[in-house]
Amino acid sequence: MRKRRAVVFEDDIVIMGLLKMFLGLRGYSILAYDIPMTCPVKADGDSCDMIYPCADIELVDYNLEGMNGVDLIRDQMRRKCKLDSKNRALLVGYFDTVNKTDILSLGCALFEKPLNFTELAKWFDECETRINLSHPLGNIRREQRFACNKAVAFHTFQTVGLRKGMVLNSSPSGLCLQTTSPLRVHQTLTIRSFDSPLSQSALVCWSKPVGDTSYLAGLQFQSSGEEDFTRELQA
Repeated sequence: MRKRRAVVFEDDIVIMGLLKMFLGLRGYSILAYDIPMTCPVKADGDSCDMIYPCADIELVDYNLEGMNGVDLIRDQMRRKCKLDSKNRALLVGYFDTVNKTDILSLGCALFEKPLNFTELAKWFDECETRINLSHPLGNIRREQRFACNKAVAFHTFQTVGLRKGMVLNSSPSGLCLQTTSPLRVHQTLTIRSFDSPLSQSALVCWSKPVGDTSYLAGLQFQSSGEEDFTRELQA
Protein backbone atom coordinates (compact mmCIF):
# COMPACT_ATOMS: atom_id res chain seq x y z
CA MET A 1 0.00 0.00 0.00
CA ARG A 2 1.53 3.32 -1.08
CA LYS A 3 1.55 6.63 0.81
CA ARG A 4 -0.86 9.39 -0.06
CA ARG A 5 0.67 12.27 -2.01
CA ALA A 6 -0.15 15.98 -2.06
CA VAL A 7 1.00 18.66 -4.49
CA VAL A 8 1.25 22.17 -3.05
CA PHE A 9 1.66 25.44 -4.97
CA GLU A 10 2.40 28.20 -2.45
CA ASP A 11 4.92 31.05 -2.58
CA ASP A 12 4.57 32.13 1.07
CA ILE A 13 7.38 30.40 3.00
CA VAL A 14 5.51 30.49 6.32
CA ILE A 15 2.29 29.03 4.91
CA MET A 16 4.25 26.41 2.97
CA GLY A 17 5.98 25.38 6.19
CA LEU A 18 2.66 25.03 8.02
CA LEU A 19 1.18 22.99 5.18
CA LYS A 20 4.18 20.67 5.12
CA MET A 21 3.82 20.12 8.86
CA PHE A 22 0.08 19.46 8.50
CA LEU A 23 0.57 17.05 5.60
CA GLY A 24 3.46 15.29 7.29
CA LEU A 25 1.35 14.60 10.36
CA ARG A 26 -1.31 13.06 8.11
CA GLY A 27 1.30 10.79 6.51
CA TYR A 28 1.50 12.43 3.08
CA SER A 29 4.48 12.65 0.79
CA ILE A 30 4.70 16.17 -0.63
CA LEU A 31 5.70 17.80 -3.91
CA ALA A 32 6.14 21.51 -3.14
CA TYR A 33 6.34 24.36 -5.67
CA ASP A 34 6.35 28.14 -5.32
CA ILE A 35 5.79 29.03 -9.00
CA PRO A 36 3.43 27.39 -11.52
CA MET A 37 6.12 26.76 -14.16
CA THR A 38 7.57 23.97 -12.02
CA CYS A 39 4.41 21.95 -12.46
CA PRO A 40 4.87 19.23 -15.10
CA VAL A 41 1.64 20.27 -16.86
CA LYS A 42 3.14 23.70 -17.55
CA ALA A 43 5.61 22.30 -20.08
CA ASP A 44 4.19 22.81 -23.56
CA GLY A 45 2.61 19.65 -24.89
CA ASP A 46 -0.59 17.76 -25.46
CA SER A 47 -3.00 16.09 -23.09
CA CYS A 48 -1.75 14.11 -20.12
CA ASP A 49 -1.24 10.47 -21.11
CA MET A 50 -1.16 9.12 -17.54
CA ILE A 51 -3.75 6.51 -16.54
CA TYR A 52 -3.76 7.58 -12.88
CA PRO A 53 -3.27 11.04 -11.31
CA CYS A 54 0.19 12.03 -10.08
CA ALA A 55 -1.19 13.08 -6.69
CA ASP A 56 -4.18 12.45 -4.45
CA ILE A 57 -4.77 16.05 -3.30
CA GLU A 58 -3.74 19.44 -4.68
CA LEU A 59 -3.53 22.75 -2.80
CA VAL A 60 -3.09 25.85 -4.95
CA ASP A 61 -2.43 29.41 -3.80
CA TYR A 62 -4.56 31.87 -5.77
CA ASN A 63 -1.86 34.54 -6.07
CA LEU A 64 1.00 32.76 -7.84
CA GLU A 65 3.76 34.55 -9.72
CA GLY A 66 2.77 35.00 -13.36
CA MET A 67 -0.47 33.01 -13.11
CA ASN A 68 -3.35 32.86 -10.67
CA GLY A 69 -4.45 29.57 -9.19
CA VAL A 70 -7.70 29.45 -11.18
CA ASP A 71 -5.80 29.65 -14.46
CA LEU A 72 -3.35 26.99 -13.31
CA ILE A 73 -6.14 24.55 -12.46
CA ARG A 74 -7.95 25.34 -15.71
CA ASP A 75 -4.75 24.65 -17.60
CA GLN A 76 -4.39 21.29 -15.83
CA MET A 77 -7.98 20.41 -16.69
CA ARG A 78 -7.46 21.44 -20.31
CA ARG A 79 -4.55 19.03 -20.46
CA LYS A 80 -6.85 16.35 -19.01
CA CYS A 81 -5.17 16.03 -15.63
CA LYS A 82 -6.51 12.87 -13.97
CA LEU A 83 -6.92 14.33 -10.47
CA ASP A 84 -10.54 14.58 -9.29
CA SER A 85 -11.53 18.27 -9.07
CA LYS A 86 -13.17 17.57 -5.71
CA ASN A 87 -9.68 16.85 -4.34
CA ARG A 88 -8.33 20.24 -5.38
CA ALA A 89 -8.47 23.35 -3.21
CA LEU A 90 -7.68 27.02 -3.81
CA LEU A 91 -6.13 29.02 -0.97
CA VAL A 92 -7.21 32.66 -1.17
CA GLY A 93 -5.62 35.47 0.81
CA TYR A 94 -7.38 38.50 -0.68
CA PHE A 95 -10.92 37.33 -1.10
CA ASP A 96 -12.36 40.66 -2.25
CA THR A 97 -10.30 40.47 -5.46
CA VAL A 98 -11.51 36.98 -6.34
CA ASN A 99 -14.62 35.94 -8.22
CA LYS A 100 -16.03 33.26 -5.92
CA THR A 101 -18.45 31.94 -8.56
CA ASP A 102 -15.56 31.57 -11.00
CA ILE A 103 -13.64 29.48 -8.47
CA LEU A 104 -16.54 27.27 -7.42
CA SER A 105 -17.38 26.56 -11.07
CA LEU A 106 -14.16 24.52 -11.19
CA GLY A 107 -15.61 22.08 -8.67
CA CYS A 108 -12.77 22.78 -6.23
CA ALA A 109 -12.84 23.59 -2.53
CA LEU A 110 -12.05 27.13 -1.36
CA PHE A 111 -10.19 28.11 1.82
CA GLU A 112 -9.53 31.65 2.95
CA LYS A 113 -6.28 32.71 4.59
CA PRO A 114 -5.32 32.67 7.37
CA LEU A 115 -6.07 28.97 7.06
CA ASN A 116 -8.34 27.25 9.53
CA PHE A 117 -6.61 23.87 9.84
CA THR A 118 -9.63 22.32 11.57
CA GLU A 119 -11.73 23.04 8.47
CA LEU A 120 -8.87 21.90 6.24
CA ALA A 121 -8.65 18.61 8.16
CA LYS A 122 -12.39 17.98 7.68
CA TRP A 123 -11.97 18.52 3.94
CA PHE A 124 -9.02 16.11 3.90
CA ASP A 125 -11.16 13.50 5.67
CA GLU A 126 -13.72 13.84 2.87
CA CYS A 127 -11.07 13.73 0.12
CA GLU A 128 -9.50 10.61 1.56
CA THR A 129 -12.75 8.69 1.06
CA ARG A 130 -12.16 9.21 -2.69
CA ILE A 131 -8.51 8.08 -2.66
CA ASN A 132 -7.77 4.52 -3.74
CA LEU A 133 -4.32 3.60 -2.45
CA SER A 134 -4.37 0.35 -4.42
CA HIS A 135 -4.00 2.44 -7.58
CA PRO A 136 -0.44 3.55 -8.41
CA LEU A 137 0.51 7.18 -8.93
CA GLY A 138 0.83 8.37 -12.51
CA ASN A 139 4.29 9.78 -11.80
CA ILE A 140 6.18 7.66 -9.26
CA ARG A 141 8.67 10.38 -8.24
CA ARG A 142 8.82 10.25 -4.46
CA GLU A 143 11.01 13.23 -3.69
CA GLN A 144 9.94 16.79 -3.08
CA ARG A 145 10.96 19.25 -5.78
CA PHE A 146 11.91 22.79 -4.82
CA ALA A 147 11.79 25.72 -7.24
CA CYS A 148 15.05 27.66 -7.36
CA ASN A 149 15.37 29.48 -10.75
CA LYS A 150 19.16 29.40 -10.59
CA ALA A 151 21.40 30.26 -13.55
CA VAL A 152 24.07 27.62 -14.14
CA ALA A 153 26.84 26.75 -16.56
CA PHE A 154 27.34 23.26 -17.95
CA HIS A 155 29.34 21.35 -20.50
CA THR A 156 29.08 17.90 -22.04
CA PHE A 157 31.84 15.51 -22.93
CA GLN A 158 30.84 15.76 -26.58
CA THR A 159 31.12 19.56 -26.87
CA VAL A 160 33.73 22.24 -26.27
CA GLY A 161 32.98 25.30 -24.13
CA LEU A 162 30.37 26.15 -21.55
CA ARG A 163 26.65 26.53 -22.11
CA LYS A 164 24.18 28.40 -19.94
CA GLY A 165 20.96 27.10 -18.48
CA MET A 166 18.39 27.73 -15.76
CA VAL A 167 17.58 25.22 -13.02
CA LEU A 168 13.81 25.43 -12.51
CA ASN A 169 13.60 22.99 -9.63
CA SER A 170 15.82 20.53 -7.80
CA SER A 171 15.69 17.56 -5.45
CA PRO A 172 18.33 15.55 -3.57
CA SER A 173 18.85 13.32 -6.61
CA GLY A 174 18.39 15.57 -9.63
CA LEU A 175 17.04 18.72 -11.25
CA CYS A 176 15.04 20.15 -14.13
CA LEU A 177 17.16 22.25 -16.49
CA GLN A 178 15.93 24.76 -19.08
CA THR A 179 18.28 25.45 -21.99
CA THR A 180 18.29 27.04 -25.44
CA SER A 181 19.63 23.88 -27.06
CA PRO A 182 18.43 20.27 -26.77
CA LEU A 183 20.22 17.61 -24.74
CA ARG A 184 20.22 13.93 -25.64
CA VAL A 185 18.87 11.23 -23.35
CA HIS A 186 21.71 9.31 -21.64
CA GLN A 187 24.09 12.20 -22.29
CA THR A 188 26.39 13.01 -19.36
CA LEU A 189 27.24 16.58 -18.45
CA THR A 190 28.94 18.57 -15.70
CA ILE A 191 26.96 21.43 -14.19
CA ARG A 192 27.96 24.21 -11.80
CA SER A 193 26.43 27.32 -10.25
CA PHE A 194 27.85 30.74 -11.09
CA ASP A 195 27.85 31.50 -7.35
CA SER A 196 29.95 28.53 -6.27
CA PRO A 197 32.93 26.43 -7.38
CA LEU A 198 30.89 23.28 -6.67
CA SER A 199 30.16 21.13 -9.71
CA GLN A 200 28.12 17.99 -10.26
CA SER A 201 28.04 15.26 -12.87
CA ALA A 202 24.55 14.44 -14.12
CA LEU A 203 22.84 12.10 -16.58
CA VAL A 204 20.08 13.32 -18.93
CA CYS A 205 17.01 11.14 -18.22
CA TRP A 206 14.59 12.97 -20.52
CA SER A 207 14.54 15.99 -22.81
CA LYS A 208 11.77 17.81 -24.68
CA PRO A 209 11.11 21.13 -26.45
CA VAL A 210 8.89 23.71 -24.73
CA GLY A 211 8.94 26.30 -27.50
CA ASP A 212 10.84 27.23 -30.65
CA THR A 213 14.07 28.04 -28.80
CA SER A 214 13.66 26.49 -25.36
CA TYR A 215 14.10 22.95 -24.05
CA LEU A 216 13.61 21.17 -20.74
CA ALA A 217 15.72 18.26 -19.50
CA GLY A 218 15.51 16.07 -16.42
CA LEU A 219 18.92 15.31 -14.91
CA GLN A 220 19.93 12.64 -12.41
CA PHE A 221 23.05 13.27 -10.31
CA GLN A 222 25.84 10.77 -10.97
CA SER A 223 28.62 11.69 -8.50
CA SER A 224 28.98 12.24 -4.76
CA GLY A 225 28.43 15.64 -3.17
CA GLU A 226 24.88 16.03 -4.48
CA GLU A 227 23.60 17.22 -1.09
CA ASP A 228 26.03 20.16 -1.00
CA PHE A 229 25.26 20.98 -4.63
CA THR A 230 21.50 20.87 -4.02
CA ARG A 231 21.83 23.16 -0.99
CA GLU A 232 23.78 25.61 -3.13
CA LEU A 233 21.02 25.66 -5.77
CA GLN A 234 18.36 26.26 -3.15
CA ALA A 235 20.33 28.96 -1.30
